[in-house]
Amino acid sequence: MTVEGAECGLQERQRGYQSLRHSNELALLRVQEQINNLDTEIATLASEIAQSESQRQALQIQLSQRVLKANTDGTIFSLPIKRAGAVVQSGTRIAEIAPKGSRFILKAEMPTDQSQFLRAGMPIKVKFDAYPFQDYGIIGGKITKKSPTALEKETPNGKINVFELEIQLDRSCIQKGNQCIPLNPGDTATAEAIVRQRRVIDYILDPFKDLQKDGLKL
Repeated sequence: MTVEGAECGLQERQRGYQSLRHSNELALLRVQEQINNLDTEIATLASEIAQSESQRQALQIQLSQRVLKANTDGTIFSLPIKRAGAVVQSGTRIAEIAPKGSRFILKAEMPTDQSQFLRAGMPIKVKFDAYPFQDYGIIGGKITKKSPTALEKETPNGKINVFELEIQLDRSCIQKGNQCIPLNPGDTATAEAIVRQRRVIDYILDPFKDLQKDGLKL
């Protein structure tokens, strides 16, 4: 092999080396560009995640402001707000809950002209609308609370003034034979106040007593 041939071979190898080096540099640049793009995508995704988390926390706060939690377990028996999406003012009553395990309380109203003798502790007879008293009988109770002032109420016959009453029932079920049917919150009933109690014989003898008072003798 001559010197000239060796030089040509060396130059050829150098050109091959330079070409390979250039290709590797281009590949490295492409890889670095891909890495930079991935870093940009990661940064973008991290920003979107942070934004989504911020929105989630804001929505969680809004949700917590729209969800009301009772401080005791029980059964809802009254929902004054009937329409979904209704706007309520601060202090508005939106539900009434009977605490779990509590005794049933009947809320009643009595016109003021019929309630002058009503007082706390007075016995009450309760007839539930869903259970005809002829078949199911009545439930006893007593007045536990009478509103201090009268309230105006709209009726089909016009406006009347009423007192609000709370009546504690003697039991929370209706007796039917050997079965005691549980009452449900929201059941409606009629309450009758026992103003005074008299023996049947007194009603029979009263007319004769009146005659005696008038000076007539039997």
